[in-house]
Amino acid sequence: MNTKILQNNSENIKLVASTIKKGGIAAFFTETVYGLGANALNTDAIKKIYQIKGRPSDNPLIIHLDCVSKIKKYAHVTDIAKKVIDNFMPGAVTIVLNKKDIIPLEATGGLDSVAIRVVKSSLAKELIYECGMPICAPSANTSTRPSPTQAQHVLDDLNGKIEYILDGGSCEIGLESSVLDCRGERVVLLRHGGVGIEEIEKIAGKVAEYKFDGGAALSPGQKYKHYSPKAKIVYFEHGDNKKLEELKKSSINHKVVMGLDADDYARQLFSIFRDADKDGIDVIICELAIEKGIGKAINNRIKKAAYGN
Repeated sequence: MNTKILQNNSENIKLVASTIKKGGIAAFFTETVYGLGANALNTDAIKKIYQIKGRPSDNPLIIHLDCVSKIKKYAHVTDIAKKVIDNFMPGAVTIVLNKKDIIPLEATGGLDSVAIRVVKSSLAKELIYECGMPICAPSANTSTRPSPTQAQHVLDDLNGKIEYILDGGSCEIGLESSVLDCRGERVVLLRHGGVGIEEIEKIAGKVAEYKFDGGAALSPGQKYKHYSPKAKIVYFEHGDNKKLEELKKSSINHKVVMGLDADDYARQLFSIFRDADKDGIDVIICELAIEKGIGKAINNRIKKAAYGN
């Protein structure tokens, strides 16, 4: 199979939608990262996603919808979830709710809860509408690798494993969505992402942060090493130039990543990781972002990528 990159037009959107409706798998652009799409109601198609990515089957997937009105068809919407939906959807926020029976357990890692995101990208929205069904769409990469923010990144990882990549250019946000458990009376943050916790607290009140300590993962990005290039990742606190110099002395073949605006850092982070691998870099030295807004998500990804180093 030769994987084809398709340009964003109505004909190609229909072609990719047809592939997904028939139980196939295709990658597509979203505002966060590229997703690997399958019919979320088709258990055989869902299993293909896990096989293609090399992803453990207990790592839950996120269900993508084209409009907020469809959420209640697939999950039990709570009062706190309504606040999040009204203020942050569509966009880079995923909510975890108790699922309805229509969603198979294969899509949820065996859990009775389901993670749902409503896409903002017009391309992704049109594709899901054309499919006429919810779409499972984890990041379109080999499991544990940096998430793809360009069509070429998908091709680098999955060439020959899927038919099509629907190209929308470079992703505007560059990091995955924030994941919020909205099943109770209070929002619990499961994963930092494209919307800062400070913005969420303005709407939903004080947010608790879930600390994963083993067992079943409630959200992608919790249980396993993620986002890792081949190069070793090391990091230093924002502005700690003394530590930077120490890290630089410890490796000859290194790349230093620092001084970026937070939004630019988020957009570029995974591309930086992948480009370093192509350049044969041994060590990537990352300055952590200031711990606010999307900076918290940037630091989460850097630390996850460095895990075990």
